[in-house]
Amino acid sequence: MICLPLEFLNGFLFGISATRVKEEIRDKLIQYQRECYLVLADTFLQRSIPDDWGQTDPETIMALQQIRNNALAVARLAEEQLRMMSRLDKAAIIVGQHEKRLTALETQLSPREAITDEQAADISAKVLAIATEMTELNPSKNHYQGIFAELHRRFRVTSYKNVRQSQYQAVLDFLNTWGVAER
Repeated sequence: MICLPLEFLNGFLFGISATRVKEEIRDKLIQYQRECYLVLADTFLQRSIPDDWGQTDPETIMALQQIRNNALAVARLAEEQLRMMSRLDKAAIIVGQHEKRLTALETQLSPREAITDEQAADISAKVLAIATEMTELNPSKNHYQGIFAELHRRFRVTSYKNVRQSQYQAVLDFLNTWGVAER
C-alpha cells in the first residue's frame, strides 16, 4: 500500500485543484489554500519574525527550510497543473472543432442514397427501349450515348447507377417525356 507521509498532507491538500472537488467542500478547500498562501507568505517573506528566531537550533531551521522548499515545490506544481489544465481545455476545444469539421467532410463524402440495383435496371431498360425505337427511326446516330449524356447533364451523375433516390422519379419522368417527344 502506498501512503502519503503525514508531514506531506498539508502540501498535498494545498495542491488540489478546487475545480476538481465536490461543490460541498470546494469553499473549504479554497479557504484552506488561501490561508496556506498567507501563512507561507508571512513566514518566507519574514513579515512576522519570531523573537527567538536567531536562537533556533539548526535542526529546526533545516526542517523549516525543508518545509519552505516543499511549499515552493507544491506551488510550482500547482502552477504547472493550472497551465496544463488550460492547455487541455484549449485542446478539447480544438478537438471539438475538428470533430465538427470531420463530420461535415464525412457527410459530403459519404454516398448519397443511390438507387437500388432494381431501380438501375428499370432506368437501363427504359433507355434501351427508347434508344432501340429511335435507332429504328434514325440508324445514323448513337441514341444510347445521347440519352446517357443528357442524364449526365441534367442530373449531374457519371452513371445512371449513381442516380440518387431523390432523383429517381424525376429520371423516370424525364425518360418518359424523352420517349414521347422523340416519336
